[in-house]
Amino acid sequence: MNSKLAELILEAYPDPLPFLTVEGFTRAAHDDVVHLDDDALANERLLAYLRRACAGPTTPWLQVRITRLDAEAARRKRKARR
Repeated sequence: MNSKLAELILEAYPDPLPFLTVEGFTRAAHDDVVHLDDDALANERLLAYLRRACAGPTTPWLQVRITRLDAEAARRKRKARR
């Protein structure tokens, strides 16, 4: 993988720093996922998958993030079918 591309992806979608801001803490705990609008959820999923594919080893936070984002997308899809 191109190391410059990996650097750019990590810069665009880093692991949160939970003790610097409330937003970072919320994101680190994935508590923000249910509050994302549909477009933001789609964008988060895209960035998370792109980072996993291109930016080297997956961190534990990213693994959980992808699981939570996918679960929220599935929940919304089920809700929309009703």
